[in-house]
Amino acid sequence: MKKEKIKIFFSYGHDENQEIVHLLADRLKSNSKYDVWIDSDKIKQGNDWRMAIENGIQSCDQFIAFMSEYSMRDKGVCHDELQIGLCVRGVDIKTVLMEDQEKVNPPSIFCHRQWIDMSGWREAKSKGAEVFQNWLNEKYNELLDVLENTESIEFKGDIKYISNKLEISLSDVKLFELMKQNYTPITRLEEKINEWLVEDSAPICVLYGGAGSGKSIFSANQTFINPSNLFVLFCDKKYSADQDCKIIMKQIILKLCIKLPNYRKSVKFILEREEKKKKKNLEQKRKTYSAEELLDKFIIEPLNNSIDGGISTFYMLIDGLDEAGVAAIHFSRLLVSRVNRFPSWIRLLITSRENKDIQSIMIGEQILELNMEDYNGQAIKDMIISFGIENFDTEDISKIEEASEGCAFYAKLLCEDIKNGKVTKEDLKTIPKGIYQYYLNEFNNLFKRECDYWDAKELLNILCIGFYVPQKIIRNIVPNCDEIIAKFNGLVVENRFLLDMKETGFLGEDVVNIHADSWKVIHNSLVDWLTNPSLSGKFCVNSYKGISVVAKYCLDKYKNTSRFDIGENTDFDFEENEEILFVKKKSLSAIS
Repeated sequence: MKKEKIKIFFSYGHDENQEIVHLLADRLKSNSKYDVWIDSDKIKQGNDWRMAIENGIQSCDQFIAFMSEYSMRDKGVCHDELQIGLCVRGVDIKTVLMEDQEKVNPPSIFCHRQWIDMSGWREAKSKGAEVFQNWLNEKYNELLDVLENTESIEFKGDIKYISNKLEISLSDVKLFELMKQNYTPITRLEEKINEWLVEDSAPICVLYGGAGSGKSIFSANQTFINPSNLFVLFCDKKYSADQDCKIIMKQIILKLCIKLPNYRKSVKFILEREEKKKKKNLEQKRKTYSAEELLDKFIIEPLNNSIDGGISTFYMLIDGLDEAGVAAIHFSRLLVSRVNRFPSWIRLLITSRENKDIQSIMIGEQILELNMEDYNGQAIKDMIISFGIENFDTEDISKIEEASEGCAFYAKLLCEDIKNGKVTKEDLKTIPKGIYQYYLNEFNNLFKRECDYWDAKELLNILCIGFYVPQKIIRNIVPNCDEIIAKFNGLVVENRFLLDMKETGFLGEDVVNIHADSWKVIHNSLVDWLTNPSLSGKFCVNSYKGISVVAKYCLDKYKNTSRFDIGENTDFDFEENEEILFVKKKSLSAIS
């Protein structure tokens, strides 16, 4: 039987260091054991390069990051690759230093790793061909030693086994979206989190903040800048699976498995033990676990079995817990009831809007409560200054900050409007106070007459429902939707989302992920405003009408044909394709 090649992903910058990267890639490609994914070979003209990179990372056995000052520049492609790699592979990223560490300034999460140091290649090359070839041979052998380490192969096999047995996979689309945005450090809050980890005994910290206050972008950047962060898990009301406490627990388990090798081995051992019991008892049905069992057996027990002698304190980050709906209450109660069972080196940071149900549970000496408004004031000022708006003084900056009412997202919108000439220095005297008033002004300006809003309202009914709907479906329901979206002037944007078919319950062993294009309103605060009649008045939309029209459309298609085209030049079988079943299932459950 022919042995499969080891797939290696090369992440590197297109600078002078790429000469060494390509020499190493060529050597590896000449070895029949390896298949090297390098962009110059794998991305052809006309390809969706982001999708090609993401697929390359997800399918690789090894990830090698060649770090230089250029490759580690802020918002470069290599940053995107590392972010995806961290989500998919966790600690299992091998790093190669191409220049002095002080010059490279790698993300904090990589600073405590052991490098393959190739920063001396220029000096070796300057000493002549023979010296350079000897140096290259030595470094190539070092790279081979790393690649042939069995831990990386075991990692990929373990993650696949665990995700299949627990019937879960991860989608970090929201993380990627947030990491692409400019982040203004909230320095005081970052310092407070580090202080909590070192000095405070409370195992849980809850960070409350209003819509647009910057909780999620802060959370996303913790994965990159704080070495103590194990992972961030985003709850999103657009994904109904997050409203199942068991799904949240399973996602935590898989993220911990990606980050902690000893924990991963413990979880695999428990699953293998359960599988042996099932075979012994001749059970055919797949074992299902309650949220309580998942927390006790697969999170707390394996964490306590890990050696904690001298280990640093780490924290898990759950962002937007309030968006998990009823699961947030169940999750909060479980967590508080078992908080003393966690090992001392594990903490939990939760972000949430102020929610009476969550706040009534998350109380006591075991909980540290923080509020974004106490920390993001200076960050908002710094963000406003970073826009570099000409002829704006301290007083103008104060007016924007005051109008934002602690909403960083609103301050950003105002600065963009000023840069685009939509708002002038004189307008600052009368700018709306707060994000909701801003939306009201925008809609009044966009829709002067009530009849102008009719078609837009039909579209917004769909965009404000509890799940993303593929563009092809929306276009068939609202034929002039492209024209309407253009009129919204940036308040509705394109969105590529990931449908995780595992959650539908239609799958067996394999996890199937399908990307689809949709639209979304620019921020959840706009959904809040649109769906609250006391805030939006005549512009209020009815998401239940949106659900009904999508459900009717899907069911009509299902009755009339066994095939259904949802776009991207792809036809899907209704009886076999999980994406359509996914939409149908959500539509039916929403109106049942």
